[in-house]
Amino acid sequence: MRQLLLAVAFAAVAGVVGYADEDKKEEKKGTFAEVQKEFMGKWQAAIKDKDEDAKKAALKEYGAKFLALAEKDPKSPDAAKSLNFTFQVAQVGKDTDLMSKAIAAFKKDHLKAESAKSFIGLLGRQADETKLGLLESIIKENPDKKVQARAAKGMIGAYEGLAGLAKQMKDNEKIKPNVTKSMGAAFVKFVEDNGDTFEKKAGEYKKLLEDKYQGAFPDLSVGKPVPEVVSKDLEGKEVKLSSYKGKVVVVDIWATWCPPCRAMIPHERELVKKLEKKPFALISVSADDAPETVKKFLEKNEMPWVHWFNGPDGGLVEDWEIQGFPTIFVIDHKGVIRFRDVRDKKMEEAVEKLLKEMEEEKKTSE
Repeated sequence: MRQLLLAVAFAAVAGVVGYADEDKKEEKKGTFAEVQKEFMGKWQAAIKDKDEDAKKAALKEYGAKFLALAEKDPKSPDAAKSLNFTFQVAQVGKDTDLMSKAIAAFKKDHLKAESAKSFIGLLGRQADETKLGLLESIIKENPDKKVQARAAKGMIGAYEGLAGLAKQMKDNEKIKPNVTKSMGAAFVKFVEDNGDTFEKKAGEYKKLLEDKYQGAFPDLSVGKPVPEVVSKDLEGKEVKLSSYKGKVVVVDIWATWCPPCRAMIPHERELVKKLEKKPFALISVSADDAPETVKKFLEKNEMPWVHWFNGPDGGLVEDWEIQGFPTIFVIDHKGVIRFRDVRDKKMEEAVEKLLKEMEEEKKTSE
C-alpha cells in the first residue's frame, strides 16, 4: 500500500496537487528516501520554471537511479518502493527501454513474492495490455491467495476504468487528444479497439473474485457491520474499535503529509468541541512512517481527539484496502457503517443525523 501512495505522491508533483512533509528528517545517503527527495525537488523546480528540458533530464537521471536501487537488494524494503517509482518515471517520460527493464525486474524479483501486492494499484491505474498482463501473472503465479485476490480486484478496477475512458472518448472527441498526449497513441488505440469488451472482462473478474476468493476482503459497504479493528495508540497500547460501540464514531484514516487531511483539521476540531458532551468519538488513524511523526505534528496542531497509529503498510490500511487519504467511515452506535468519505459539513450532518437517531431510539425504548 505504501508504494501506491508513493506513486500518488509522484503524480502529485506532476501537477495534480502539492506534496509536502515539513517535518521530514534528513534521509540517509543513497537510500530510496534520499533519492526520492532529490528527484522530487528537481521535478518541482522544473515544473515551477516550466523547463521541459529539466523535466526530461530529471526523468532520465532518476529513472536509472530508482532502477539501480530496486535491483541492488531486491529483498530490501526499499526495493519495491524504488521499482514502483521506476514504473512511474518510465510512464511519465514515455521511456520504453526503462519500462522494459522495470517489467523484467518485477517479474524476476517481485512477481511471486509478497511485495507483488504493492504494485497492484499502480498496475491497475491507466492499465494497458502490458499492465493487465502483469496483473494476470500475479493471479496465476503468486502463491499467496490473498495477493491473488487483490490482483483480481485490481483487474476489475482496471477494466472498469478503461470502460469509462472508452465511453468518454467516444462521447467527447475533445478528450482523445489529451489522452494521446499523456498516455501515447498506442494506449488510445488499445482503448478504442477494445472498448466494447472492457465491461465484459470486468464482469468475468468479478465472478472470479466471488467464486474463488470469497471472503478475502471485509465488506465495507454502507449498511454493513464494521469489522473489528485491533490497532495501537501513539504510545503502543492495544486498542479496539469495538470498545466504542454505543457511540457514533468517525474513523478518519489519514497522514500528516496529506494536504486534504490537514485541510480537514479545523472543521474536525470544531465538530469535536461542539459534540464534546454527546456519545460521539472521532478516531484518527495515522498511516505515517512512525508514531513520533504524529506526536511532533500534534505539538504544533491542536487535534483534541483519539489518535491511533497504523503505519503505511499492513493492519487496517491493508485489510480495508485504503487507496487514498483521507478515507472516512461514519459508524452508528450499533456498529454499522452508515456513511463513507464525507467531509466537513457533510460529515457533521451525517454525525448529527446518527446522534438524532440514537436519541429517538432511546426515547422509544423508554
